[in-house]
Amino acid sequence: VRGRERYELLKKINHALEVQDLVPDTVIEAYRKQQKHRLKAAQDKDGPEIKKGKKLLVKDERDSD
Repeated sequence: VRGRERYELLKKINHALEVQDLVPDTVIEAYRKQQKHRLKAAQDKDGPEIKKGKKLLVKDERDSD
């Protein structure tokens, strides 16, 4: 079973590489730009990023402990 799974995975990779050779570079670049634009639009739509980590203590604030 293990060998068969590896064979199928390598077969898919080989097929993808063969297809990639057939696609012109200009089409690939246009697709990458489109994906970058979509990703940026999705991030802008979501709003500001949630800040992670500890909040720094400011002089005027009291410690919560």
